[in-house]
Amino acid sequence: MKIEVGKSVGRAPVGLSLAHEKGCLLSWDKHGGLALHGPDREPAASAIHPGLAAACISANGQCVAVACQDGMVLLLGEDLATRASLRVGGQPCSVAIDHQGRTIAVGLMDGTIAFINRQGIEVGRLAAPCAATSMAFANRHPWLAFAGSAGMAGAADANGSLRWKEGLPHHLGPLSMAAGTGDWFVPRMGGCVAHFGPLGAPHKDVPETTGARLVACGHMATNLAIVEGRSKLKATDNRGVTKASAEFPATITAIAMDGTGTTIMAGLDDRRILWIRP
Repeated sequence: MKIEVGKSVGRAPVGLSLAHEKGCLLSWDKHGGLALHGPDREPAASAIHPGLAAACISANGQCVAVACQDGMVLLLGEDLATRASLRVGGQPCSVAIDHQGRTIAVGLMDGTIAFINRQGIEVGRLAAPCAATSMAFANRHPWLAFAGSAGMAGAADANGSLRWKEGLPHHLGPLSMAAGTGDWFVPRMGGCVAHFGPLGAPHKDVPETTGARLVACGHMATNLAIVEGRSKLKATDNRGVTKASAEFPATITAIAMDGTGTTIMAGLDDRRILWIRP
């Protein structure tokens, strides 16, 4: 693996979200710091929102959604300035935004998923059996995938109607959406990576995955980046065939992958973001 670029940020990032169509990368830390890097990898904007629980950026890069622990959801522009806000009436734990920034989903700790339009108006609600701690919209399919640490996986349409759900006997980690196909991947306790198709359950496990903690995928679901243990990064395909791997001297806290599957972005606990070529 080759590190193309490395950039320092104010604090260790705990999340990364890539605007696939524009190439901008959003990062955030547990102290509420947001940082946006442009397609040239250079810093483009920053902001601080104390109590930040989750954040994401639309695929076109024009809208950023921020969910705060006090129940406020903020919609930000490309400069990270607030454009709209809404109180959702609960404690958020996750947020997702569709590729054009038209619909935002907010997962609450009580299991509710609230759907909001870009004017900040709530348009639907779904009561899930447990908190959806990770969510993502597909680009070509009008639905939201969600997963919970209690083993829940499911999907809903943009109006909040449940399409399907599945209970797995293992905890689930952060999911990654292959926006072009609607396939999505999520690490399970025990180290397997579960692969869900665009039509939902049943899932299948990616072969040869052990110790997986984080996963990211390309636009067409063929290329994956997997973090094993604390700091091992692997580039594989969806059949589990490893193409490259590397061990880093710091803990990998978050990962993302570009649409072509040729660049991996990794956030490290030494306050760096790396752009890596497998």
